[in-house]
Amino acid sequence: MEHVLVIHQDVVLQDHTIKTKFIVFPNTKNFTLLGIDFLQDAKLVLDIEGCWNFKDTPGNRFSLHYETSMSSPCTAPVELSSLENLRPEEGTI
Repeated sequence: MEHVLVIHQDVVLQDHTIKTKFIVFPNTKNFTLLGIDFLQDAKLVLDIEGCWNFKDTPGNRFSLHYETSMSSPCTAPVELSSLENLRPEEGTI
């Protein structure tokens, strides 16, 4: 059984400092992914126009940048072993 570590760490985004939880797997070399928990901790609001803002300052909007290159060392394609693993309610590819 492998132990995992949990740490609460400050992340600085624009002029906000957000304390968020990280789960660390010792002896692994992987990049950090900030997900839904971080969005909730930061109280971020995303919109379909490609912008985001903090909930407490809706008038101060920022552009949402997407990864543009799959050759970036921070991104990797996701592969499915089989389409048969999808349940009908999970959609199609």
